Amino acid sequence: TLLAALLCWLDIRSRGGRLCLRLEDLDPDRCRPEYADAIRRDLAWMGLDWDSEILQSECSEAHEAALDHLAEQGRLYPCGCSRSALRAQGDRAPDGSPRYPGTCRERLLPSAAQGGWRSVAEPLRVRLPEGRVEVLDESGEDLSQSPALTYGDPVVRRRDGAVAYHLASVVDDAAEGVSRIVRGRDLAPSTPVQISLAQLLGLQPLHY
Repeated sequence: TLLAALLCWLDIRSRGGRLCLRLEDLDPDRCRPEYADAIRRDLAWMGLDWDSEILQSECSEAHEAALDHLAEQGRLYPCGCSRSALRAQGDRAPDGSPRYPGTCRERLLPSAAQGGWRSVAEPLRVRLPEGRVEVLDESGEDLSQSPALTYGDPVVRRRDGAVAYHLASVVDDAAEGVSRIVRGRDLAPSTPVQISLAQLLGLQPLHY
């Protein structure tokens, strides 16, 4: 994490741009205020500064608006597949996570009169469009793939009600005006998933 922060800082300071510290505190089981304070202290100890700060937990209105937009497109659906069941099927995505085989893809949301996606207790997934996403990052790494096939439809709202990483990141990048992202190789393969989500939401492409 410190290495990624340093590389982000070096990249954007060399270009005269703005650096945003985003504290991704949506997971109620893993996120506590003292953890965020420790991140701030560690970055300051390294001599790194930033121009703005975002707590993802304060962006719920934008996250819900994105879910509304996806629901209006008919892209959201409830999924009852457990993590253990997905791990057991043995098919892996490039980042090592279980590839979602589309088991619940034909399920529909309740009607708006019944509460729509807000009335669903199960996780929500988004039907990604078919087709290949072409992306070459600035290091020369070709990350192109067909995310609907390679990863399967991602969870966008978890069982506990928290908005999932991919959707929250895409929405918050757009809200803050982020144009450049420095990512570690552990996260790089999932870049086309986020690009696909951004396209569904009508957002501008980024540089990686």
